[in-house]
Amino acid sequence: MMTLKEKIQSFVNNLLDYGPILLTVLVGAYAAAATINSNLSDNELLQWILGILVLIATTQLVDRFRVLRSNDKKLDQILTLSQGTGGTKGFLLDSMPDLRERLKAAKSIAISGVSLAGTSNNYHPILQERLRSGIPVRLLVTDPDEKKPVADVAVYRIEKTQDPNVLRRSVNYSLETFSLLLNVDPKKKLKIRLLPFPTMYGIWMLDFGTDEAEIWVELYAFRKTPEPAFQLLPRRDGEWYEFFADQFEKMWAASNDWDVINKVKIVKPNS
Repeated sequence: MMTLKEKIQSFVNNLLDYGPILLTVLVGAYAAAATINSNLSDNELLQWILGILVLIATTQLVDRFRVLRSNDKKLDQILTLSQGTGGTKGFLLDSMPDLRERLKAAKSIAISGVSLAGTSNNYHPILQERLRSGIPVRLLVTDPDEKKPVADVAVYRIEKTQDPNVLRRSVNYSLETFSLLLNVDPKKKLKIRLLPFPTMYGIWMLDFGTDEAEIWVELYAFRKTPEPAFQLLPRRDGEWYEFFADQFEKMWAASNDWDVINKVKIVKPNS
């Protein structure tokens, strides 16, 4: 989504690019009409012709500047790539950015992660406000069931601890915190599911299916922090945006519902 500054810059660029062309057409049309409907002297007619020629020359000059500007931009991109500064540094961040302001305007929110403990703390007020406004929120976390080996495997890669019980406590804490959101969820828009297998990345999917849609992917490193993240936009990133959107939906479909009211897992048949 374009910022106000970007919109103003785009408008000014379009005005500079196409303004002289439109002005030339309008002046030429007016001169033609004036020549037909009035008796102009040779001097007046010559002035009109000279004026139109000046506008045409100005239009050609602006067009040349536009081509040069485009070529300069492309050359900068080529130089950036050739110098190695446009690789992963061009899109890969050291860690997930703070998305609290972005979530305030989101019309749908879907988040997957290992425990989402940080999300339950830092984003709780935002999620409250969104649910109060009737915005759907889906949360997907690791299944903390002690009878399942999910946490035992998932915790193996975490840098600060390899104790599965610590991870289970973290997930259960998040589930308890998220359950408090029921107090501001009159339309029952909160959905939580438990992932029955370790995941390689966290996904934040916002405004899915709208013009403002975006996805943030957090890569889970092996015993290394911070963990890199990158943004995907549907128009810009096409198939990769669709890939990670599909990944979230597949994980969601393969997971078990968490009954937020009774605080129990609803196990699917054959799960």
